[in-house]
Amino acid sequence: MKSVYLWDPDVDHGLVKAAYFDETTGWLKPNFCMVDPDGNMLWETNTLGLRGPEVEPDAPIGVVWGDSVVFSTYTRSWPEMLNDFAPSCTFLNGGVEGSSSDSIFSRAKIFNKYRRVEFNVVMPGVNIIGQNATFEQELLTALKVIPNAVLVTSPTSLNEEIVNVDLSDRFRSEGDGETFFRFLGTHAYSLPRQREFFAHVYERNSIIREAAAATRTPLIDLFKVFDSRLQDDFRADFWDMFHLRPSRYPRIAAAVSEALEALAVPQR
Repeated sequence: MKSVYLWDPDVDHGLVKAAYFDETTGWLKPNFCMVDPDGNMLWETNTLGLRGPEVEPDAPIGVVWGDSVVFSTYTRSWPEMLNDFAPSCTFLNGGVEGSSSDSIFSRAKIFNKYRRVEFNVVMPGVNIIGQNATFEQELLTALKVIPNAVLVTSPTSLNEEIVNVDLSDRFRSEGDGETFFRFLGTHAYSLPRQREFFAHVYERNSIIREAAAATRTPLIDLFKVFDSRLQDDFRADFWDMFHLRPSRYPRIAAAVSEALEALAVPQR
C-alpha cells in the first residue's frame, strides 16, 4: 500500500522532505508516492526504500548511491533512466539529499548485506564542504566491502577558467528549469567561498580517481563529461554549482549506461 503525497510547489522544501525521509533511519520511506496536483505520479519508492519500481526478490538490480545529485528532482531521476538503455538489471535510485560520503557508504554497505546488487554505482558526492582529510581512507575502506562497485566523480559548473571570477551577476532567481541559476542552497555567495567549493570538489574527484586506479575499481568520470569549459555558458548544464538541470538527466544516464555496458558482467 503506497503512502501518497500531493506535491505543492509553494510548500517549504523542508516540510516536503519530512514526508518522504526518515530522520531516524537516514533512509527514504518505503512505499511512498508523490503526485502532482493533477494526480500524475512524479516519483515513488519501493519496499526496499529506494526510488524506483518494485522488483521481485530475486530479480537482478543495480543501485546508484549518492546525495542530492543522484536523488535528482521531483521528476523521473537519471538513475531510473538507466533502465531506458536495455540494461541487464533494473536500476534503482539510492540517493538521499544532503548525504555525507560516509552516510552514502554506510547505506550501500548495509543494503548489500541482505540483497545482491549487480552494479553498485557510487557517487560519494561533495558533502561536507572542506572536509576531505579522512575521505580517502573512508573510500578505500568502503570499497573493500561494497561488491561490484563502480565509482563516479562529481560534476560542477565551475572550472579553472572562471573559479577566480566574480559570478554574482550570472545568478537568476526567476525562470524555468533552463534559465534559473543560483550559487548553492542557502550559502551566501562570495569569491573565497566559490574558490573553496571548487578546490573541494577538485580534490575529492582526484581522490576518487586515485582510489579507483589503486583498487582497480571501474570509474565513470562525470566531472570530465560535464566540464563546463566545453560550453559557451558555464551554466548550460547546471542550475547551481553542483546540480545538473533535469533536461540533462538523459545525457547523464546515457554516459553512465555506456560506461557500464563496457564493463564485464559481474560474476555471481
